[in-house]
Amino acid sequence: MRCTVAPVTARETHLTEWPRPPPTKLGSGPFRLHRSVEEHPVIIFFEILLVLVAVGVIAFAGLAVKKLYQGQR
Repeated sequence: MRCTVAPVTARETHLTEWPRPPPTKLGSGPFRLHRSVEEHPVIIFFEILLVLVAVGVIAFAGLAVKKLYQGQR
């Protein structure tokens, strides 16, 4: 029994889609990559919450390592 593999075409590898078109503007107003604080206060809240959680995880990991090596002195 003989296995054959179909040749790969440009359509299958998505080579026809490169280069991609520039980003499109959705909605009214100028297109900006960076948004101001007044536009999205919920995003700022969750970013601060993410930083606090990261600091808490690092502190907990430090305390756990300290407790692990405490009995080896």
